[in-house]
Amino acid sequence: MKIVSDHQLLVELVREPGGELLAQEPLTELDHLGAEARWEAVRAGRLPDDPPRLSGRMTPVFGPDGAHVESIRIELQHADRAADVVVLEFAAALAAPRAGELAAALTENGVLQSGDRYRSLLAAVPVRPAAPGPQAEWDVEICESPFPVVSGRLADRGIDAAVVAAADCERPVFVARSVVDQSIEDAMRHGNQETGTLLIGELVADPSLGASRAEPALNRGAAAAPWAVVVSDHVGVPDGLASNASFTFPPDSFRRARQLAELRGRAESVVGTQHSHGWRCHECMMNCEIRNLFFSSHDDRMARQFPVYAAFLVVGGDPDRDRNRPVMNCYVRRRGVMTPVPFGVF
Repeated sequence: MKIVSDHQLLVELVREPGGELLAQEPLTELDHLGAEARWEAVRAGRLPDDPPRLSGRMTPVFGPDGAHVESIRIELQHADRAADVVVLEFAAALAAPRAGELAAALTENGVLQSGDRYRSLLAAVPVRPAAPGPQAEWDVEICESPFPVVSGRLADRGIDAAVVAAADCERPVFVARSVVDQSIEDAMRHGNQETGTLLIGELVADPSLGASRAEPALNRGAAAAPWAVVVSDHVGVPDGLASNASFTFPPDSFRRARQLAELRGRAESVVGTQHSHGWRCHECMMNCEIRNLFFSSHDDRMARQFPVYAAFLVVGGDPDRDRNRPVMNCYVRRRGVMTPVPFGVF
């Protein structure tokens, strides 16, 4: 699938107050936006799941000042159905993870000090040809396969109506109880060192899911397809690189997880990750409460190695939910931004 644009997007950091430009760099990692546009169009039944025949155009939508971008519009269509154009808009906030990385680099270099205030903006400039001639176009080629959707009943997987009701309507995710419990135990055992696993499961189409809930519309009232991510198991990553601030999945761990999924013979695949953000300091006797459930820029970069429908479980502290044990959040990509959603446990 090919996405073209005649604009180059730029991430900017501006000091507040005053508006001094601190940093500006091209935002080039945008293939996940095209993937999400395709996901939304296909699951809503608006376009066939035929990546080689799909194409799109990315256009910046400027704000009142005419210089900065409020949103990014993607228009997607199939080569054999030119009249059917699916339009999605992504808020400029999708650039926030990269802006955070730029701010961290400026702090390390002494440009930003503790207590300084800054603001991130998204700009866009036309892509101009180096010499007279036709207008140059920035484009990106996204190599994709059809979504690995399997038809089946959620009830046959132990997912009853109460579990379905607990999950997000637009992006339903269901996680086996064993995955939740073991992940929390692992987080407690590793203390302030992060740990993680790769999630095994299915992308399931169950017509009863869509019939049982009012799902949001995509363009001209089309109903979203009843697709759900079902996490049935997870695979340990003993060679993962752990610290108190990150957990890195080695490339070979993905291969091992895919092989295990194939050996199970259930049409499963790797559908995301689970990792912890540390739980209580083991270096003192203080029973410190920790509030650290979030999706970091490091997490966001890791998530781009996975399909757009993938789910990401983060285990950490939230004293409002449990003062004595870590709890779990589920994140999915929604309009270009990693967003926490409620999920069902079965």
